[in-house]
Amino acid sequence: MDGRQTSTSRTRAESVQNPWFAAAPNKRSRLSAIDGSVDLAELDDLVLRRASELREGDDDRVGTVAGENTIGSVMEILAHARAERHVLVIPPKFTDYELADAATLTTGGAHRDGPPLFNAWRGTPSGSLCGYSTSGSTGSAKVVLFTWRREFDAAHEFASATELGPKDTVLCTGPIAHMFPLAVGVMAPLAAGASVVLAHGRLAGDRLLELVEQHSVSVMQGVPLVFERVLEALHAHAPHSLRLCISAGEAADGGLLTRWRERSSTPLRQDWGMTETGWLSYDSIGIPGSVGLPNPGIEIRFEPVSGSDTEQRGSADGPGEIVVRGRWESQVNSFAPDSREVVGRPLTDQWLATGDVGFRGPRGELVITGRRDRLLSIYGHKVDPVEVEAVIEEVPGVTRCLVRLETTRAGAPLLRAYVVGGPVVTTRSIIDHVRARLSAHKVPADVCITDALPELASGKLARAASVVAR
Repeated sequence: MDGRQTSTSRTRAESVQNPWFAAAPNKRSRLSAIDGSVDLAELDDLVLRRASELREGDDDRVGTVAGENTIGSVMEILAHARAERHVLVIPPKFTDYELADAATLTTGGAHRDGPPLFNAWRGTPSGSLCGYSTSGSTGSAKVVLFTWRREFDAAHEFASATELGPKDTVLCTGPIAHMFPLAVGVMAPLAAGASVVLAHGRLAGDRLLELVEQHSVSVMQGVPLVFERVLEALHAHAPHSLRLCISAGEAADGGLLTRWRERSSTPLRQDWGMTETGWLSYDSIGIPGSVGLPNPGIEIRFEPVSGSDTEQRGSADGPGEIVVRGRWESQVNSFAPDSREVVGRPLTDQWLATGDVGFRGPRGELVITGRRDRLLSIYGHKVDPVEVEAVIEEVPGVTRCLVRLETTRAGAPLLRAYVVGGPVVTTRSIIDHVRARLSAHKVPADVCITDALPELASGKLARAASVVAR
C-alpha cells in the first residue's frame, strides 16, 4: 500500500501491488469501531507492520481471521492481502466443529493450516487467496475461495459505481465475516479513501440512526431487515447527512421499498450478488423494485421453474430462475454427498444457478421476485413465500412477516404466516387482504401475531427457527 496509485482504472497486476488505496492514505478519513478509531494513514501503517510479520512465515499457510467488526480484524485481513498470504475469514462465533469443517474444506484436510485446495484454470492464478466460510442458500457447509486480485478489483469497481469518495462516511451494519459487508461496507469505501464506521452487534433502528448522526454518515449498507429497523425508528425524515442507502444480502420486498420512499428522501438502492461470485448488479439509476443492470461481462439467462406461476419456456427475459456466467476467479469447496471428500468446483466461465427467481425489465434491469429453493409445494401448487409476505406487509400496521410451510398434527401441509404488527392488526384483516390479492392456494390457513421474528447473524430472517406467538 504505497499510495502511488492515483486512478481507479487499474490493471490486474497493479491492483495486487497497490491493493486498496486509490490515492495516498487520507488522514482526514477514519476507520471507527468498538475498539477505537484510526485515520487511514495510521491504518496503513498498522497493515504494513503486520504484513511484514506475515511475510516471515510459510508462504502456503492459511491464516484464519475471525470476522469481527473491529479495527483489529480489518487490519488482519488487509495485512494478509498486503503480504500476499492466504486467509480464511470465519464468523467469530464459530464452534470448534464448524472451524474444523472450514479448515478441511479450505485445505482438503491434509493440513489444517496447509495450502488451500484451489484448482488452476488457464494456468495458475497469480496472487494469494481469500476464503469465506458459508452455508449460502443450501444450508450445507462450503468455503468460497477468491484471488485477492479479484477482491480488490471488485472493491474499486463498486466504489466507482456508487460514486464513493474521500468526503463519504460509510456505516457498515453487517458482520464482516460475510462477503457483502466486508466488500461493500469496508473494502469499497477504503478503496475510495472514504471513512468507515463498523456497527457492532445487531443494533436497533434508533441506535443505527444515532451512529448516522454521530459520524455524519453519508452511505449506509445493510440487509433489508436493517432498513426495516431504521423505518421503525424514523419519526421524521432520514438524517440530512445520508445521501444513499444500499440494501443487499437478499432482495428487498416491494412493501419495504414503498414504505421507504414514502418516509425518506434518501434513495434505497439494491445490490445483488452471491458469495460465490461477488456483486453481479447494482441499481445505480434507481429503477423501482429492481437490482439494476448486470455488471459488464456478466451473462444472464432464465431457466423455467417447473410448476410455479413463473414458468415460461424459451423466454430470454424470464420470468424464471436467474442463471449467470462470468470470470470470477473463484472456486467453491464442499463435501461430496454422503462423504467427507472435499470437492473443488472452479466457477470461471461456468453457468451458475443463483436460486433467485425474477425477470428482465424493459430497460434491461433485473427484478428479483423470490427464491427457487423457497418455493413451497402445497397439494400440487407452488407458493413463493416472499410474494405472500410482500402482500401481507401491505396491511396497515404490519412491519414484518414470515410465511412458511408447516404440518398439522395429522401430517397435513399448512401455510402459516407469522406477523409483527401493531394492535390494529388482526388475523382476519390479513387473510381478507391476501384473499383479495392472491390465488386461493396462496392464502395462509393460519396467522400468528408475534412481537419479533428470529434473525440470522447476517440479519436475514431465520426461516426455520421457532417463533413465539404473542
